[in-house]
Amino acid sequence: AGNPPGPQLMQPRIVAADPRGFAVANDIRITRAAGLGASPVPDLVCVPDLNVMPGESLDGRFEAEIEWLRACHAGGAIIGTACSGALLLAHAGLLDGHDATTHWAFNEDLQRTYPAVKVCPGRALVASGSEQRLVMAGGGTTWLDLAVYLIARMVSVQAAGLVHSVYYEED
Repeated sequence: AGNPPGPQLMQPRIVAADPRGFAVANDIRITRAAGLGASPVPDLVCVPDLNVMPGESLDGRFEAEIEWLRACHAGGAIIGTACSGALLLAHAGLLDGHDATTHWAFNEDLQRTYPAVKVCPGRALVASGSEQRLVMAGGGTTWLDLAVYLIARMVSVQAAGLVHSVYYEED
């Protein structure tokens, strides 16, 4: 406590198709910094939970986001997601033929709706696809495992260790 922050090692940026931003759980409104495609393909894309119910169809929804995710993936970006966000990757066809995980409440829907996806319900974290650029966390607090994994991969194992020690610090 009281230590000055270290150097900024990543430059996160919130992008969205809707200029008004979007609502997440508990109707918290997130304001976007830019529209989709307003900047070069990022190195890393983090897809949040979709705030959908199990069994809810994605047909006709998130079309701009799906096209953008496909373009980012084709451009070499790593795409990470937690909970129901894996459904969006599956809907985009990015998970076809690959291992995947999602929140336990969506495992059956993921397998039934996207039979080309190899659902691994017992795994909390899955990295799959070309160069393991599709990274999913199962749900609940596994988003933290995803964050630590991505920091280790994108920045350094040392930086990930610092993050891990802050969140898992024992009293």
